[in-house]
Amino acid sequence: MQASRFPAGLFLVPADMPKFIDTSPPGQCIFCRLIAGEIPASKVYEDEQTLAFMDLGQVNPNAVTEYEEAQKRHEFMQKQSEDRIKARENLVNILHEMDVTMARQFKSAFVKIDEYFRDIFQKLVGGGSAVLLLTDERNVLESGVEMLVQLPEKKRQNLTALSGGERALTVIALLFSFLRYKPSPFSVLDEIDAPLDEANISRFCSFLRDFSENTQ
Repeated sequence: MQASRFPAGLFLVPADMPKFIDTSPPGQCIFCRLIAGEIPASKVYEDEQTLAFMDLGQVNPNAVTEYEEAQKRHEFMQKQSEDRIKARENLVNILHEMDVTMARQFKSAFVKIDEYFRDIFQKLVGGGSAVLLLTDERNVLESGVEMLVQLPEKKRQNLTALSGGERALTVIALLFSFLRYKPSPFSVLDEIDAPLDEANISRFCSFLRDFSENTQ
């Protein structure tokens, strides 16, 4: 370490000089003695290192052990975190596969039930047409289902615009569409014909005779 001499006997102290306060009498401070060449720069550097070491404070003799324990805890927690992330990814993949499978099965079932619904409706009403529509075909698992029916010699209407008897026949047709798609060993019909008139009851009884060949 060297000091630069200014004109008129001034000295420029380098910025990397030891950063401690010397309270020695004037002319006896360590910087003055360094500049005068009374002590070597290495001595000043050693003193600075000693003071810097002392600034660290008390030494923890268990620091190494505590560090190893903290490192083990960190590795354990990191592994737990990685396991949770991997489990979450697996769960998301499983849910996605379930959604795809359910959507495919629902579409297949919906097409068949719609086909049965059209056939049974015509038999119960004696003509006309009926159709099941999805309100959101792009998201079938959350889509609603709308029924549009057209009675003989009438325009196509929504279920809510039908009379009580017409609505009952439509719902009966839908119910038996489910039973045809997923047959049941037996069915109990309690006053299902109550809202029907004589002509509709006659067609309904004829349909029941044909349907009873596969169920009780």
